[in-house]
Amino acid sequence: MNCQRLKQWSRRRPIDKIEGLMGGTPVKPVPIKNTRKDICNPMAKPKRKLTAAEKREKKRRRREYKTIFINGKQKRVKREPTVDGIPVDEFIRQNADPIWLLQNEMYEELYQWELEQKAEWNDVTPDSTDDSHNSDPSDDDLPF
Repeated sequence: MNCQRLKQWSRRRPIDKIEGLMGGTPVKPVPIKNTRKDICNPMAKPKRKLTAAEKREKKRRRREYKTIFINGKQKRVKREPTVDGIPVDEFIRQNADPIWLLQNEMYEELYQWELEQKAEWNDVTPDSTDDSHNSDPSDDDLPF
C-alpha cells in the first residue's frame, strides 16, 4: 500500500464502522491528516549515528550540566561540584581538621566540629546532658 492510500484509508470514523457492520450503506471513510510528517516524506533526512567526537561532547555536557524545568521550559544549568560523588560542603565537613577550617575562615563548621568532639569526649549525646541517672548510689559515700 503506497503512502497516499495509507493516509486516506488508515482510519475510519467509529460511526462508519458501525454502519458497515449493521448492513447499512457503507460510507466512504474521510481522509485524515497525517500527524507524522516523516512517514511518507521522500525528502526527509535519514537519522544518523553520532560520531565519536559528538559522543564525547555529549558525555562532557551531561557531566557538566543538568537539565531542570523553569516555568515549564527546560533549562541547562551547571551541576554543583562534587568530590567522589559527595557535594563539596559535605566532603569538607567529613574530612577537614580544625586548623584547615580556621585558615579558611569556616567558623560555623569549626564550631560544629568542636561540639562533636566534646560529645565524643564526654560520651554525652546532644539530647541528654543530665548525668545524674548514670551515677551509682554506692559511690555517694566516697569523699573523692
